[in-house]
Amino acid sequence: MAVRSVDAEIRVVSVAKATETTRIYPGDVSRTLLSIVSRREGHRLLGDLTLIFAGGGLEAAPPQACWPRKLPCEGCTGDADGYAGRMRVAVLSDVHGNLPALDAVLTDVWQAGPDLIVLNGDLADGPMPAQTLGRLAELGDRAVWVRGHADRRLVDAFDGNFMIPGLDTDPSADWFEWCAARLNHGYRDLLAGLPPLVTLDVDGLGPVAFCHATARDDGEYILVDSPIAHYRGAFAGVAEPTVVVGHTHMPFDRLAAGRRVINAGSVGLQYGHQGASWAMLGPDITLRRTRYDAAAAAAVLRSAARDLPGIEGFTGNVRAPASDEEALKAFTVSVRLQTRER
Repeated sequence: MAVRSVDAEIRVVSVAKATETTRIYPGDVSRTLLSIVSRREGHRLLGDLTLIFAGGGLEAAPPQACWPRKLPCEGCTGDADGYAGRMRVAVLSDVHGNLPALDAVLTDVWQAGPDLIVLNGDLADGPMPAQTLGRLAELGDRAVWVRGHADRRLVDAFDGNFMIPGLDTDPSADWFEWCAARLNHGYRDLLAGLPPLVTLDVDGLGPVAFCHATARDDGEYILVDSPIAHYRGAFAGVAEPTVVVGHTHMPFDRLAAGRRVINAGSVGLQYGHQGASWAMLGPDITLRRTRYDAAAAAAVLRSAARDLPGIEGFTGNVRAPASDEEALKAFTVSVRLQTRER
């Protein structure tokens, strides 16, 4: 919805009479709704908010769930059972600075009601790098961050230590330098401190490992049709029976070398389909897709980054994604080159 006044107030009112008022501006509604919390007993109220025009502002009815779900919460209507050993996780990967797609996905994520959100790498490089990191930072302790190869390269570009990528499937040095120039030192340090792999206990799945590409290399390409030997080597150091990756922007669910490997796809730059891809884990694994106005998003991204090298190709793919056949063909060449180097 659009706020037409110069500013307005939005108020969150819970059954427990926990109230917080914050001022919002036109165009900032989604960001504000994600950041408003009720801090009663350490809970943060999440979920859909029913908006009502009242008193010249906007009044929000109670959301449907609380955060975290460790303790019962009389102020929310959702399940408040303990989540120890029953955690549900949303996985968002490869946002690539596409803020409109991210906002659309976050709306669906709140409706799904996960306990945690894993941000599985390659988050910021793209048309709106600082704005995207700002939005993700608003998630606070609701999010677990994982480093991707593009995140690492952004840090290198910020520090002036960038090495030109050696694969045709990688963006140019100019791309990373443009994106790095839009980050402040705080964002640089955030990306520099991210772990390459995290493990969480997920409802119905047990221990699950999350890494951007493979366990041994955050830039390694592994595909749905890669041979078993490739999978065995790429995840040799991982004990978990389930691994969730990203990197290739194409979702899949495969059993390989006795391990279930899930690719959550890409939020910001998908191949083979329309819509932003992400995944829900616990107790089952569901590959999700969020539809959004791709043409409008492309226009916003182009306006925000008119001088970004490669912006036309990026926004062109947002409007009309490359086919899975095209992507697999290009990535297969990269796999062969990486195999020779390894």
